Amino acid sequence: MLALEEPEAHLHPNAQRQLYKQLKEINGQKIISTHSPYVVGLAELDEIRYFYRENEETIVRSIDISTFTLEQIRKIKRHILHSKGELLFSKLVILVEGETEEQLLPILANSYFQKEPFEMGINFIGVGGTNYESFIRLFNILDIKWIVFSDYDTVETKKYVNNALTKNGLNLENTLNSSKIILLEKDIEQYLVDVAFVDELREGCYKFIDSYYSSEQMRAEKQAFIDDNSNNNENLVKFLKSNKTKLAPYYAEEIANITDETRRIPPKIKALFEAIEAKLI
Repeated sequence: MLALEEPEAHLHPNAQRQLYKQLKEINGQKIISTHSPYVVGLAELDEIRYFYRENEETIVRSIDISTFTLEQIRKIKRHILHSKGELLFSKLVILVEGETEEQLLPILANSYFQKEPFEMGINFIGVGGTNYESFIRLFNILDIKWIVFSDYDTVETKKYVNNALTKNGLNLENTLNSSKIILLEKDIEQYLVDVAFVDELREGCYKFIDSYYSSEQMRAEKQAFIDDNSNNNENLVKFLKSNKTKLAPYYAEEIANITDETRRIPPKIKALFEAIEAKLI
């Protein structure tokens, strides 16, 4: 038996991966304690033992992979172990639709909590609206707190959210009451328009246009397009959706810089942050 404590200390990430590969090749049982997402990312799910403190007691959790399909295991390896191993060290994970929320919510969380989310042990992960089930099951097994923040605006999205809850022994009403799930019931861009952040969204679009388009004529055309108010901000929403992942940081900063505390955080996002506070107390 070979026992190693934090063998990755002082090693470059790629050297950590190489070290793990070398340890795997050694015959016999190996026990490695680590805080490295790079080391965890190379482990098989059933090799992981998760330790945490609860009421002065050390709890150990393992992952029974027989409860997962091969596709679920593949998704967990791809979306967590291989690319975001730090999620297994989180106090709380927020499961969101995609890249827009992954970029928007941390900026607003920093404004609300006056510290970076990672300082609080919070991570945001986009699941593409479809991968909730396996992630929730994994986090439940490891007793990692989680919240779903979903658009919940299409038949398909509703199906995936409801199936994920049902297959994990939950239902929509109970998760809503326990603040485990926050539903916008529309896409994030339309929601922000509807709750009166149009000026901030436009200002974010202007800054994006200025930095992204080199042609003065193109900049003028794009700005004129989003300034057209004849269709109840429909052009603005179209522009936001067509540049989703590029635009989010721009308008997130505009919203975060609002000086009026009563409107700085959109209501549903504030509800999310309040749920985070309650779960981390």
